[in-house]
Amino acid sequence: MLRAFPLVWSLDKDQNETARSLLAQALAHDVDYPFALSLLAWCHAQRAVYGWTDAPGRDRDEALRLAQRAASLSHDDPMVLAILGAAHSFARDFDVAETHLERARSLDPNSAWAWLRSGWLDVYRERSASALGHFARFRRLSPLDPIAYMADVGVGAAHFVDGRYDDAITWIQRGLSQQPDASWALRWLVSAYVHAGRLDEARRACLRLRESHPDLTLAKVRDTWWPSAIMARILSGLRDAGLPEG
Repeated sequence: MLRAFPLVWSLDKDQNETARSLLAQALAHDVDYPFALSLLAWCHAQRAVYGWTDAPGRDRDEALRLAQRAASLSHDDPMVLAILGAAHSFARDFDVAETHLERARSLDPNSAWAWLRSGWLDVYRERSASALGHFARFRRLSPLDPIAYMADVGVGAAHFVDGRYDDAITWIQRGLSQQPDASWALRWLVSAYVHAGRLDEARRACLRLRESHPDLTLAKVRDTWWPSAIMARILSGLRDAGLPEG
């Protein structure tokens, strides 16, 4: 489980697969280990969101099944609750995600990761001001965190929500400069470029996105992310930058 832990947070397809294998071994020793169950739930949720599976619906269902089992076994571990909040967020179960993240922050106000995932949940729910506050809290608590790039991309996403596209570009680029392999962030960046009127840069960024995900289409993005007005803006930007419909 400890070997799997950093791999789950990497948000990388190959490392996700290794993490799932390690977590399966951990659960073979203890089928009721909430930490391993929560991490495995998030692994499956990531597969659904980032398009690492041909059956995103099946992975979302498995993420929710594992998350619900972990929650039934552990009610007072802030780390488990933060991870469950992430899993439910990715599985589009936002109300349950909020419940877990609020409890995680209540039990441990210094849980940087609970604040980070709360910021992203706010992005999904289009609460940009709250998201910015949560990302700022995360950075104060853990300024040298190896996953700080996620907060920078999150700040960019919050600016995107409010239509501040040049600010969104600045922050997403900052996150990508720290973690160039975080190709999932290019979906936000491409769309921000388009809506900022920077179409040439959008097309170049879209080429980078398609190099990382050769099979990516608008239909797959639509199937893997959450339905919302924000999603419609992201899709229109990706379409204008050259991502095929599928």
